[in-house]
Amino acid sequence: MPSIRLDKSSWHHIKALQLADPNCHKPGPVDLLIGAECFASLLLPGSIKGDSNQPSALNSVFGWLLVGNVGYVEPEAHSFFVHEEPQLHDELKKLWQLEELSVFPSKPLTVEDERCEQIFKDLQVRDPAGRYIVSLPFRNEEHETTFPGSRDTALRCFHSIEKRLLKNMELYEKYCDFMKEYLDQGHMSLVPTEELSIGKYFIPHHFVLRTESSTTPLRVVFNASAKDARGLSLNDVLLVGPKLQTNIVEILLKFRVHAVVFTADMKQMYRQILIRASDRDYQRIFWRSNVDQPVQEYRLNTVTYGVSSAPFLACRTVKQLIHDEGGDFPLASQVLGSDVYVDDIITGFSNVRMAQNAKTQIIELLKKGHFELRKWASNVPQLLSDLPREYCLTDPVSMDVDDNPTLKVLGLKWDPCNDSFLFSVTPQHKKCSKRNILSELARIYDPLGFLSPLILVAKVLVQRLWILEIGWDEDPPDNIVQFWSRYLEQLPLLESLQIPRLFAGQDCISWELHGFSDSSETGYGGVIYLRTVNAEGNIQTFFVCSKARVAPTKSTSLPRLELCAAVLLADLLKFAMDVFSSRLTFTGVFAWSDSTVVLAWLRSHSSRWKTFVANRVSHIHEVIPDVHWRHVDSEDNPADVASRGQLPSDLVNNSLWWAGPAWLRSPSEQWPQLEINPNEDILHFEEKALKRSLPPTMRRIPLSTLFSFVILRFEKYSISFVGG
Repeated sequence: MPSIRLDKSSWHHIKALQLADPNCHKPGPVDLLIGAECFASLLLPGSIKGDSNQPSALNSVFGWLLVGNVGYVEPEAHSFFVHEEPQLHDELKKLWQLEELSVFPSKPLTVEDERCEQIFKDLQVRDPAGRYIVSLPFRNEEHETTFPGSRDTALRCFHSIEKRLLKNMELYEKYCDFMKEYLDQGHMSLVPTEELSIGKYFIPHHFVLRTESSTTPLRVVFNASAKDARGLSLNDVLLVGPKLQTNIVEILLKFRVHAVVFTADMKQMYRQILIRASDRDYQRIFWRSNVDQPVQEYRLNTVTYGVSSAPFLACRTVKQLIHDEGGDFPLASQVLGSDVYVDDIITGFSNVRMAQNAKTQIIELLKKGHFELRKWASNVPQLLSDLPREYCLTDPVSMDVDDNPTLKVLGLKWDPCNDSFLFSVTPQHKKCSKRNILSELARIYDPLGFLSPLILVAKVLVQRLWILEIGWDEDPPDNIVQFWSRYLEQLPLLESLQIPRLFAGQDCISWELHGFSDSSETGYGGVIYLRTVNAEGNIQTFFVCSKARVAPTKSTSLPRLELCAAVLLADLLKFAMDVFSSRLTFTGVFAWSDSTVVLAWLRSHSSRWKTFVANRVSHIHEVIPDVHWRHVDSEDNPADVASRGQLPSDLVNNSLWWAGPAWLRSPSEQWPQLEINPNEDILHFEEKALKRSLPPTMRRIPLSTLFSFVILRFEKYSISFVGG
């Protein structure tokens, strides 16, 4: 198949022949691939040989086939972007690489992001009813006007999905209902006969099933990544735009502070935003609701799910609505500016009166942009009493931002009736293999880290299969198969978990953050608790968030891993402090570690240590400069659970994990008091670190004997000797 049009004027020897493909000199899509094993059986007697710059002709059952040279072709100027896909094998290793030094930085806008933002500002308008009309943000001002071959691809895909649907009439009817609603609401329209020839890009479509959805169990999905004959798609030529969504972890943490909370969903958010008329020909599809009818062309008139720029356009439109109309709705502007993840509102207030005012304002403000809210839920039922019953939910609300429970083995939910978080569990008992274990791992949704120890177990299992060089679908050793079966069998136990959403009541006089870090040969992690004291002196502790990582396969000393855990905890604490800064005033923030070596490192300036230690000590000092680090015994360190991992049967009843050590609910005078004096001989602690880094058989040898050995092998063991 030629990439450019060929000049066939010199092919005199074949002018009278009936070619199998009369347009073989023109670029186009491949319609059919025939295996080489069939080629010989398709040939008929007869051949015509061309000269050195002409193709030869072979007779076949399809007509004459052309093979061979076509002469010199003047090359066109093309630019290609070559992207080397990293091997999935290498991607797996990221599960156990050492934590990078970062504190959730906000990235500056790129040149493309700024261009995308400018296109939106320059071209967005509102129709007389107030609905927003936006433009597709093309990468180049003179963007591609046509996508050759996309029409044929979309048509083939339509016939394929139609054939599949006709085998299940229930699915077929739901698909037809979805598309009928799309048409009835004006979200797509039939292309007039006189405009059939000006389609620029055709989007294939298929469906996904969401059996637990209360509104649309079947959703039609549009694939704007489908390639044309040149390997180019609509998504390839569009700007994605900057990420405007608020971090879902930030939203959920703030959600736990309010006494009165509510959630809601913007109905068909994307479809309430129109695409300008000149861009709709890039959003053509094929459809018919009856096989006896001809296939027809339609335009999608709105922002479309599956187009790469859609999330930006939707979120940016809401921000524009706040800018245009938000002055009259201060509470609504506050919520829509910070407590929304795409189309999900997750927010709350200190009392019912403020929540009621905010709810009313949000409804009125969104109405001005033609957005409608549904799926309302609240821990205070009277807050929703003035809403239609069909708009409200009483069942647990999914906190999964993808809202696709059929793809989740574990999904976080909020039960408004008892105001607690819980997990829905739908494991798939497939054959134990590296592929299926990783698939189950990818389907766990746990943004706050409630199940970090459990997830660590699965990651360690994947790491062991990788070390053993087990293939993706090979049978692992029997002990791993048995362990994985136990893991899956115990997952349903997680449904018994009920984690309080609200951190504490309104009468608290003291709020403290306590973070714990730990490391083991298996992994390292950090976990944070909120400690509250009310006016009567009652003390409570609440799980805030956690994070755990698998230890690297490369030999790394335990003190180094303990330091990595401290870095991880420092970043978590920084993040939590920033999130809560506008809601809570902390009377104290504490960090705990059971590593005296790490505490000794942190008590001194980073300049005293070698590069690895110095960089991480400096990072911790910079991130949380005012946090006081203290020592905790290993048996009282809840981060030990995160660093070693636990199965569900142990995790669900582990009070240390869910509430922190018992002494944390006692007056501060009863907390562990061991202090690491920065003036002590740091070498003492580093010698202990060295001992733990050596093989068991060498730990009994006096350190004086090993001193010269250490100097020679210094880089292997993370030890820095004062003055050394």
